[in-house]
Amino acid sequence: MKILIPIDNSECSLEALNSVLGSYWTFDSEFEVMTVVKPIVGHYSLDAGYLDSLYDAEQDAKREAGEFVDAKADDLKKKFPLSHVTAKVYIGEIADTILERAEKFNADLIVLGSHNRRGLNKFLLGSVAERVATNAQCSVEIVRTKSQSVPNAGSKVSQKSCTPA
Repeated sequence: MKILIPIDNSECSLEALNSVLGSYWTFDSEFEVMTVVKPIVGHYSLDAGYLDSLYDAEQDAKREAGEFVDAKADDLKKKFPLSHVTAKVYIGEIADTILERAEKFNADLIVLGSHNRRGLNKFLLGSVAERVATNAQCSVEIVRTKSQSVPNAGSKVSQKSCTPA
């Protein structure tokens, strides 16, 4: 089985990784821990000095993200020493990149966290988990943090915020 685990540095995505770590998998399972860095450098007509600074910032973000996913992949390697585990960093739009990678990796399952955004936040920021679940060609498991809950109709439930650090 091929399992794709898209993460960022949020509590929500770390819960998804913990869900994978707490599950049983066959010895021949393959895991890819991935993260996506949103592009900083685009097709801008800026002064070359600004572009150099933006490019440097993008490379720094990619390096830091690489260190992060490598550490999380090491957790999987320790727990599942017979399984093949890789760590990857991509630059792109988050949901689109996850979907493209799932297809190229031939993922059987995508496990990702949900920030559980609602209302205006969801409208403005979108829902990566929803887009992935709706458009993926494989199964998708969406993991919520233990403190998140879905309110009943008409009830008001306090929800813990889960945003990247």
